[in-house]
Amino acid sequence: GYKRGIDGDSGGMNSVINNNYVYVRNTDDWQDAWGIICHDCEIQADTIYIWGINNDDQTVRGIRADRSKITDCYIEAYKQYQDSGGQLFAIESYGNVSNRSHIIRNSIIANRYSSAIWASYAYIEENIISSTSGNYQWSIGNGDYNVIKNNVITDMQDGIYCYQRKDNVITSN
Repeated sequence: GYKRGIDGDSGGMNSVINNNYVYVRNTDDWQDAWGIICHDCEIQADTIYIWGINNDDQTVRGIRADRSKITDCYIEAYKQYQDSGGQLFAIESYGNVSNRSHIIRNSIIANRYSSAIWASYAYIEENIISSTSGNYQWSIGNGDYNVIKNNVITDMQDGIYCYQRKDNVITSN
């Protein structure tokens, strides 16, 4: 029911994933796609192309990494349709009060129905987020306790989503 480029979902603690080229193109209905999945790890200088084409209920992630450091990656994300359930996030990462995620200096192209970063308990800093073929989603969003600073966001439909979210610090974007 899914495709994964690099899968460390069952463990991966203290893993380092760096300098990889990952391309996942999902054209099958109801099939989820993941570029890299690894928790409690470091993901550095990877290039990821992630595509979800046919079904609006597909869940597609470029990087899914909780409590992790995600730095200096290039991610291009494209999702053709969005009607109900499935979403595409270039980076999705959730931390906790004692182990925050670090999402720093990544370049993200989020096209059509792709969001760039969805996170909680994260430092989201110095990322460059844009679209090259139109975008209909939020750039950064839906999390609590984030520090969001010094990001450059251009050509996206919406910027930073924090409506009814808790204790986000948003500065110098």
